[in-house]
Amino acid sequence: MSILDGFFGSKRDIVWQRLADELGGNYFEGGLSPGASKVRVGVDGWVVTLDTYRNERYTTITRIHAPYINRDDFSFTLFRRGSFEDKHRSGRVVVASGVAEFDAAFVIETNDPEKAGKLFADDIIRQQLLKLGEVHLHAHHDEGWFSKEFPNGMHELSLESRGEIRDLARLKELYGLFGETLHQLCRIGAAIDKDPGIVI
Repeated sequence: MSILDGFFGSKRDIVWQRLADELGGNYFEGGLSPGASKVRVGVDGWVVTLDTYRNERYTTITRIHAPYINRDDFSFTLFRRGSFEDKHRSGRVVVASGVAEFDAAFVIETNDPEKAGKLFADDIIRQQLLKLGEVHLHAHHDEGWFSKEFPNGMHELSLESRGEIRDLARLKELYGLFGETLHQLCRIGAAIDKDPGIVI
């Protein structure tokens, strides 16, 4: 690969195309526009999107996200202790999972501590989060660009990691964690496994 190939992001294009192929999804090449490239994959009743964006500090964030139908307005956010998010907490109720290693590594803020406890009782979710390092996982009613398209009862689950990820193995692990979280939200009665009718 030439220096120009690396500059124009073809390594990302190759890796993201391969990810789409292996997961049975579609890759949409966005050219030079930041955040325009996407991978969309069907996970049961949802369409899950991988993309990037730049936050308010101009940091590139790799994001996997999907809208879903929320049964009860349950929302949460999870982030690593010591992270930027930890230093700018929202002030919502903080809940412990009851697993010492996990609670030492992460902060969980929520509007429903009992339901959050059930969500993170899933061993696969906890183990994957510990393995993946500094990630930010949250579910809420969208208040951003798509908020006018999100009716009441519609939430967005989002898993974010800093930087533009071009490592296929890590991307697949992130997708695995995201899918397991969607399924666990259904198991605890917080989400419905049904097409929400919105693709982001």
